[in-house]
Amino acid sequence: MRDKPLVQEELAENISAFITCFKSKQSSMIFIQSFLQTFGREWFGIDRWRVDKFMMFTRRFLRSTFKFVSQSEWSPETLTELMEIFRDSLIICHQSKANIGFKLHVTDVFLEELAKVAQEKLSPDSLDTVLEPFLTAVKTAEEDRYREHIVERVFRHLLRQSDPGIKWQDEGFEDRDEGECDDEEVDDAMEGDGEETA
Repeated sequence: MRDKPLVQEELAENISAFITCFKSKQSSMIFIQSFLQTFGREWFGIDRWRVDKFMMFTRRFLRSTFKFVSQSEWSPETLTELMEIFRDSLIICHQSKANIGFKLHVTDVFLEELAKVAQEKLSPDSLDTVLEPFLTAVKTAEEDRYREHIVERVFRHLLRQSDPGIKWQDEGFEDRDEGECDDEEVDDAMEGDGEETA
């Protein structure tokens, strides 16, 4: 309820830091799951004057969550367990259990916060684990705009970070039609680079 940004940021950091305060990994995972379920349920009730605070809080919480997993050296078991929580509690759960606004915001900031923590230390297998729930959502999500948002903010974002994607942007294709691109142009620009990874 405080209006001072520094106070809000400090509180968000302090609450997010609870993730590493539990004695067991399972308790930390339950705390993460509780955060996702609570925010998914209550997001609709946040008024427009406070939504920025909770968006910032979500970013900080995601960052702390990834720091928690990084402490295990990105253990496949820990990462898999975490992404199962994200999948079931947020990414592909029914709309009645997680507000679409919260889903869209998490999708917006997910890879950015992951990159800040991982710093290119994530293996291809680990990246597959992270992306699997989003891929499932693209195939099964009920909301068209949610599927399109995932494609743009997760998969096209990764595409743009790849070597062929950077080359494609450097050649000026992305400036056409206010940033919109033709899928055939993307395929043509990246033909022969199928082995590149994001």
